[in-house]
Amino acid sequence: MADLNVRKQQILRAIIVEYVIGAEPVSSELVASKYDLGVRSATIRNEMAEITDLGLLEQPHTSAGRIPSDFGYRYFVDNIAEPIRLRAAERQQISDSMDEEEPLRELLQATTTALSRVTHLLSMATTLQNGSIVVRNAVLTSLGNNRALLVLILDTGATDNRFLELPINTTNEDVYQANALLAASLVGRPLKDLLRWKPATGIKPQVEAILKRVANTIRTAARELTKLQVVTEGEEFILAQPEFQRDVEAMQRVLAALEEGEELKQLVAQANVREITIGRENDKENLRALAIVRQSLYIGQDRIGTLAIVGPTRMDYMRVRALLDMAARGIAQTLGRGVGPSSASNG
Repeated sequence: MADLNVRKQQILRAIIVEYVIGAEPVSSELVASKYDLGVRSATIRNEMAEITDLGLLEQPHTSAGRIPSDFGYRYFVDNIAEPIRLRAAERQQISDSMDEEEPLRELLQATTTALSRVTHLLSMATTLQNGSIVVRNAVLTSLGNNRALLVLILDTGATDNRFLELPINTTNEDVYQANALLAASLVGRPLKDLLRWKPATGIKPQVEAILKRVANTIRTAARELTKLQVVTEGEEFILAQPEFQRDVEAMQRVLAALEEGEELKQLVAQANVREITIGRENDKENLRALAIVRQSLYIGQDRIGTLAIVGPTRMDYMRVRALLDMAARGIAQTLGRGVGPSSASNG
């Protein structure tokens, strides 16, 4: 890792701030005029050349100013950047997306929508592929007209709601008996056990008929809940970024990453990776024009998934990190089970 003195760090920070805002190469004259560094533009130009030689800046054209390299962003994130306080309007937008009545997937959808609108970047959320998640409760509610709602409540705090048809002439007493049998056979069992769950036999025929229909619904729910669940919002924002608009090759790689999708989803979902990966730090070729900022989602001390912002490497990393941290805390609190480890503070 390059070792920059204070002035070089100030110059690198100024260039990153200006490039994030303007998406244009930053000149020494701009840095000298906007930042009180106590030296003239010629000195700043020499310092910029030295920082470029260290690999932290790049010069896209001979006569142009400088832009940060992936290495420069990494140095900034690890050594220069400081946590920020979010604006009141940003905090309000995230808070407004939290609804205690919503199940986990709908809560994640609302949160990713809010994050995407605040950042004008792609927002993603994933939940864990975890067959060991335990059913805390299972309730069947008759809605009338032979319709019912099955609610599975998991030990992560998530709920899964499924509508189904009941047999003709089902009574409230039949539903009551079915619920008693569901509680006895499902509560405390992991989702992986439900993939082949069948109801007991030798019971009242009408109740058995109900449970056979419930069993089909439960097996479908178990298959879906043990798959990687991904919510995305804001693809249009990432494609509108100016660096992709003027670089056809970069745009094609980003389009390929979004259309294929699986590599990006898996990279976001991984637990044992850096919180922030920048450009070439992403292994796959199509992802090397992007930066990914992740925040693990916790309920209590249990990790249930990941929240992420994906955008160009020209990203306001500290603001994005603070937004994700606030959103993750809000999700944990909305689900009513506290919050796990935190990596940033939004003030």
